[in-house]
Amino acid sequence: MIPLLQFYFHEDVRKAAVQCIPELLVCVKKAVELKTTPGADATYLQNLFGLVMDKLLEVCPKEPEVEILVCVLESIQEVLMECSNLCRPDHMQKLLATFKEVADASVKRQNDRKTTKETSEDYDPSIDGDDEALEAESELEYEIWSQIAECMSSLLKEYREHVVPMVDHLNPYLLPMLLEAERQPDERRVAISIFDDVVEHAGVSGGANSLLPQYMQRVLQCCLDPDEDVRQLAVYGVGICFAHLLHPAAAPLARQAFGPYVENSLAAIQHSINSPDAGQPKFMSATENAISALNRYLAVTTPSPANSESASGDASYASVDAGTKANHAQLYPLWLSRLPLTHDLVEARQCHDRLVWACTPNSGCPSEVVTHLLGGNASPGQHDSQRVAHVMKVLAVAMSYGSGELISATHFEGAKTLLAAFAKVLPPDVLQATHASLSDEKAQKVLVDAAQA
Repeated sequence: MIPLLQFYFHEDVRKAAVQCIPELLVCVKKAVELKTTPGADATYLQNLFGLVMDKLLEVCPKEPEVEILVCVLESIQEVLMECSNLCRPDHMQKLLATFKEVADASVKRQNDRKTTKETSEDYDPSIDGDDEALEAESELEYEIWSQIAECMSSLLKEYREHVVPMVDHLNPYLLPMLLEAERQPDERRVAISIFDDVVEHAGVSGGANSLLPQYMQRVLQCCLDPDEDVRQLAVYGVGICFAHLLHPAAAPLARQAFGPYVENSLAAIQHSINSPDAGQPKFMSATENAISALNRYLAVTTPSPANSESASGDASYASVDAGTKANHAQLYPLWLSRLPLTHDLVEARQCHDRLVWACTPNSGCPSEVVTHLLGGNASPGQHDSQRVAHVMKVLAVAMSYGSGELISATHFEGAKTLLAAFAKVLPPDVLQATHASLSDEKAQKVLVDAAQA
């Protein structure tokens, strides 16, 4: 199969060979794991991985057809996704050299096309075919970078901060994609996705510190990007910054590096949530990720049994600084007002699980936070009835999807208990109005069952 990677007489043969190689490697990996094939052991898999990776990296920059080049990069990504733990230091060096060589060739092709478009007498913008051909070629160039980003993601998941120097070497290509106004959304998407992966997989140890001054301001601007995918990646990245760079377990230098960006990050997320187009269908995923970003900020800055040595939320909350408490007073009601989430299941579960925890008596949630959410007095039965009604609506909708969907199985019973408790203390007219405000019959039934429990 490997010799066919360079069968330059027929494109489809090369393409088929390239696409077949990761599948063969997966078969060998499974045979090693199952121990069913004599001779298929860890050493054999390591040697096969080395052979495959070396050959793919050899043919990658030599591939004359861009469409097949994309397939080669995709195969490299699939091989890394399956066996990134087998990468040797020399493979990392070769990967970087290959990415840079491929990137240089891509830049040259795009510049040549731009020159052709501007100067060639043969190019006619009034002819649909000319524009369509150029657009198709440009999309392939974006796909090259998309595959490089996927490769970097696989490496970062496995080797974390040790991969950051590779990102530094790619920054001369990535930063113009992000910072130059005339660049396309697909280019911004690639740059932000790599930044997100660095923060997610290397941020806690300080691996993202050097990228923050270069990326952060533009990422915050992209929280209102007109392209839905760019916006979603930007707000997700801000949430990941909150989760990993403000986490109590983060390296002090990581927390210090992100500190100057916290307030602007919170402002960008709020602008994204409150944007006039936030409710448009194409932006719903981005908007829910922005709401979840608030959840991440609140999670790492609110003491809880998960992130505090003290079992008492009130005792731990006494040490929270005044600025963070002021943020909580504003952000907890905003966060609650935007629930439930129904489009992004992962983000929805995180938000709804946290709501159940915060509203459950004796959970360790600070009483001041409970008051931010439920109003009135922190004691059960003395909350603001409208706030409680909204929480009941959120939980009824989330529970109507079933356990493990919008609420995790771990918190589902707690949500049911909480609904029943609220139903007992809510004035009958408010409970009836809450039921009437639910348009979904399943959610209505959840509320009725809670009231009868």
